[in-house]
Amino acid sequence: MAEEIKPLDTLEAPELSISQDSHSYEHTPNSVPIDLMQRALANSGNLELMEQRQAEISKRNGKLEVINANDGSIKIRQETDDYSTVLTFFFQSTKKLPQPAKKILRFVMTKVSEQAFSNRELYSDKIKFQLKDIVDAGIYTNIESARTGFKAGSKALVNMAIEGELKKGKGAKQEKYMWSYGHIFRKASIINGVCQIDLETDNDWNFIIPNYEITPRYIYQLANRSFDLAEAIFYYARVNCRQIADEGYFTLSLKVIQQRLALPDETPNPKRDIQKPILDSIQEINDRETKTQNFKIEVEGDNDLPIKGWIETGRIKITFYNDYLEQYKRYSHARAAKIEEAASANKA
Repeated sequence: MAEEIKPLDTLEAPELSISQDSHSYEHTPNSVPIDLMQRALANSGNLELMEQRQAEISKRNGKLEVINANDGSIKIRQETDDYSTVLTFFFQSTKKLPQPAKKILRFVMTKVSEQAFSNRELYSDKIKFQLKDIVDAGIYTNIESARTGFKAGSKALVNMAIEGELKKGKGAKQEKYMWSYGHIFRKASIINGVCQIDLETDNDWNFIIPNYEITPRYIYQLANRSFDLAEAIFYYARVNCRQIADEGYFTLSLKVIQQRLALPDETPNPKRDIQKPILDSIQEINDRETKTQNFKIEVEGDNDLPIKGWIETGRIKITFYNDYLEQYKRYSHARAAKIEEAASANKA
């Protein structure tokens, strides 16, 4: 019998897909909308603080605005050089969404790229996987917890809507991808232990999946905050692929990490409530990399400063090696080739 997770409301109104290989990483979709969804899920319960921090820490990610709509939903608007995006949650802004929803979103987006999206075209209106698959990935420990967790996590995903425009390139070669207001995932269900998610088919999935990034295969096994840290590292690593190709590393400010891990600004015990979760998350990921040493995270900051000063002036340095470094060199080369092609087209 099907167990269906439906939306709360009825809405009115380019790269190749990547086959997975034997590397210690997997290829997974990368975009501003996906990153916005992940940050919103991580910061659910205090989205207004997310808006405030965005203004403080990041010009690159553009302006972010949180709007409490009259219908009880909450809208998150983000503007960047390439993207105009509005994400709608059909939940109150103070409602904390289930933590595994972030991992379910990443897992589902990877399955979309494997089962439904290729050559810039959506060729299937659904994806399927077994409950056992999300247990094996490390999101849940057994089938029953996977069943309960998938229901809660997929409900959060089904109850998100999005709209916006992506502009790729400049001049004569510029491409535009639109997403008219609507759900990304139409419904989710479980039938005989098989999870199915029905996809939106009336919009352009190039808006959602314009690029890919790499993430460690163990990412789902990480604790929630360590997962958030890994999501931030590999999202920004894709953005900074040229620096990684040239220098082997890039950096992220601790203010960014504080936001991504949804840590407080003020607390009676900042060392316990702010610094320790950051250091613990770094340690967990570094421990997973002890044998392979594909990348390493180091903290650069003045430990003699109060925690507020440590956060405001410190950063983490992520250095890549082996296959990971080679992949970022390939990303950088592909990006340079596209820039050169666009420049040539503008001269013609």
